[in-house]
Amino acid sequence: YFADQWDSSTSDAWVRNKIKFGLALEFSSTPPNFFMNCPISQDPVKKKLMETAIDHLLDIRAQDQQGHGFYSLLFIVPKSSGDWRAILDLKRLNCSPVYRKFKMNTLQSILLSIRKGDYLSSIDLMEAYLHIPIRPSRSKFLRFCYDNRHFEYVALPFGLSSAPRILTKVLAALATHLR
Repeated sequence: YFADQWDSSTSDAWVRNKIKFGLALEFSSTPPNFFMNCPISQDPVKKKLMETAIDHLLDIRAQDQQGHGFYSLLFIVPKSSGDWRAILDLKRLNCSPVYRKFKMNTLQSILLSIRKGDYLSSIDLMEAYLHIPIRPSRSKFLRFCYDNRHFEYVALPFGLSSAPRILTKVLAALATHLR
C-alpha cells in the first residue's frame, strides 16, 4: 500500500495511520458472527463472471482466503465500461458502524479554489476503495463464502457505508499534496 510514499506525500496523521496500519472499522456494537453462503448462479456466464471477480480480488491482494467470522453475500454488478464490479452486501454490518459526518467537495467549492493560470489534471483511480487497507484484526467482519471457499477483504470493499467518507479523507490529503 506504499506507506512510505504516503509518509513523504502528506502530513495528515490520520491518513498515514490508515495506510500504514489499516482502517479499523468502528462499530457502535460488535456485530455477531453470522454465516451466509453466496449462491452459485446456475447461469454458466454469471458463474464464470463471479469466479473471475473473486480471482481478480485475490490477484490484487484485496482479499485473502479465511475461515469463520461475520459473513456477507458477494454479488457482481456491471460497470459502465462493460466490466463487472464485485460488491459485498454489508446491509447487516452497516447497521453497526459509528457514523461520522463529513463534507465532500462540491463542484462549486472546487471552482472557487481554481485561479487563473492554474494547471488542471485528472486522475482516474482504478478500484479506488481497494487502495485502502483494512486493519487485520477488523477484516474478519468483511468475509464471504463462495463455492465452499472462504474469503475476507483486506482492503476497503464496495458496500461499506463509511467507505465514501474514508476515501474522501484520503483523497483530500492527496489533493493537498498535489496542489
